[in-house]
Amino acid sequence: ALAIYFYGIGFVYFCTLDYLFGKTLGKAAFGMRVIQRGDHPHQISSPRWYQIVLRNGLRIVDDQGQWLVALFTLWITPYRRIGDLLGGTFVLDERVSHLPSQEQEVDQEKKQ
Repeated sequence: ALAIYFYGIGFVYFCTLDYLFGKTLGKAAFGMRVIQRGDHPHQISSPRWYQIVLRNGLRIVDDQGQWLVALFTLWITPYRRIGDLLGGTFVLDERVSHLPSQEQEVDQEKKQ
């Protein structure tokens, strides 16, 4: 019963902060945030609420020692947990991101 309580608290914590701010306190400390990629390769946006719920709901698969599933997921999509893969999200390191800003994309489209 205690484990269910702590998973419930964690689920609410991760979902709330990821949805409202795109990051938890740990991600904020390391300059990271949760995003979804749009149709255009450089288009990113905040995930929708159901993506956040799916992403964090599958945290139990990672936490409970389903390491074979986790390894398989990392093998087919490096740096993404199974929750990210199924939720259509990933964690972006804002400190080293090389995604162009929207202004740069508009400038390049005007040149073409």
